[in-house]
Amino acid sequence: MTTARENLAAALEGERPERIPFTFLGDFLTDDPAWDKLLAQGLCSVLWTSTTRQVAPPEVERVVEPVTCSGHPGERITLCTPVGAISQVSVQGEKQEYLLEPPTQPLWAWSTMRDEGWVQEYFLKSPADYAVMEYIVRHTRVEPDPLGFLKAEESVGERGLSVILAGRSPMQTILVDYAGLEMFSFHLADGFPELFALAEALMEQLVCTCELIAAGPGRYVDLLENLTAESWGPRRFAQYHLPVYTRILPILHAGGKKVVTHFDGKLACLADLIARTEIDGIESLTQPPEGDMTYAEARAAWPGKFFWGNINVSLYDLPPLELQRVVREMARQAAPDGRLLAFEISEDLPHNWRESIPVVLDALASQR
Repeated sequence: MTTARENLAAALEGERPERIPFTFLGDFLTDDPAWDKLLAQGLCSVLWTSTTRQVAPPEVERVVEPVTCSGHPGERITLCTPVGAISQVSVQGEKQEYLLEPPTQPLWAWSTMRDEGWVQEYFLKSPADYAVMEYIVRHTRVEPDPLGFLKAEESVGERGLSVILAGRSPMQTILVDYAGLEMFSFHLADGFPELFALAEALMEQLVCTCELIAAGPGRYVDLLENLTAESWGPRRFAQYHLPVYTRILPILHAGGKKVVTHFDGKLACLADLIARTEIDGIESLTQPPEGDMTYAEARAAWPGKFFWGNINVSLYDLPPLELQRVVREMARQAAPDGRLLAFEISEDLPHNWRESIPVVLDALASQR
């Protein structure tokens, strides 16, 4: 019997695995004995990690202050630079016990609480704020830092795989991390020069990051886009995303990397454009109602791409026999020949994970 690592690697490489892999984020692991049983059944642990790090410019001061938002504890992060200051407010979420250190991220992106908090006020609210962030990005140094990846590989062993995070494309970084969807929509409509100057700086930084990833260890890379089509539409996706993929994918492929993109929303109106890219796979691909393409439709649109499918969270509450039937049908649609498919728990662990994960594993073990 192949190991979980070998099984997932075979699927990612386009080979037919012994069984369709089912993966989860390794951060979920605790000392609960149920995990050992599930891992023995073939459940595969995936650790998101990094082979680079960002070093903020020394002249940027990062000030963290406790705040209260609607009765919830939180914090305000202020970045003070020679060209101005910007701030962000987050409320505290549920504390996380990390198996390893979180992947290296920009120093201004991580809360000191190191939890799953929610941003209440984003850094970028005006053109002047964009100019401050551009200064920070252009003066931030990207360095190789393979230690986290090597630690993750040692930790996960044959029970799973480590995936390198490359960050997001520039416009997704601004939308998701720095401005938020509502404000970014107004900013993009206004089209002020500072927005595009920041996007250009982020693009240069992403190219540098991808060059270092290409030269470093590891095989599998995730571009963590968190993309859904209704935020962009085909015209803007073609304008702002396709050139990014055209620029960075050859760099990563030349370094022997396989690249998946975290597209976890609606994609139907972008299907033809995505098909034109050299993206190797789509990670967190989700069927309706969260997404808008069935796996059969996705396979018809992207016959040669790897699907890392996210099982809709509502399905875990189905009766066991019905859950098995649905999972087998999803697998049949996505991988009629048993190739180019894995499933994952993409976000939160199901509340009934001890009971539902074995049902999914049994369904996939018999889907050959």
